[in-house]
Amino acid sequence: ETAKGKRRKDGGGETLPERMTKREPASSGSEGEGAGHVVSVIFSKKARALRKKLRNIEEIEKKAKEGKQINEQQEQSVQSKAATNNLLEEVEKMQKAVESVIEVRVHEMRPRAIL
Repeated sequence: ETAKGKRRKDGGGETLPERMTKREPASSGSEGEGAGHVVSVIFSKKARALRKKLRNIEEIEKKAKEGKQINEQQEQSVQSKAATNNLLEEVEKMQKAVESVIEVRVHEMRPRAIL
């Protein structure tokens, strides 16, 4: 195994890119539940990235208040704080909406007992 990927099984010196060696976990539930999980993960990752960006912006603001010099890129980040915050709120709303729709669909797909 190398830093960039895994060695080929045939013993060749070339390596396979890491993305080619990753395997998707098998879905443990219905097709809808698997898709719901994927969507939830996508939204979670985006929200986590936006929260990290907001933390970084707050650190830059703190440095600026302490009188430290900030560069042009940091200044642009600070100026985008409101937009980033709004985007985070939208991502969280969309995540909740999509998850609730998926929950309803999965519930509808489950077999019902006949009385």
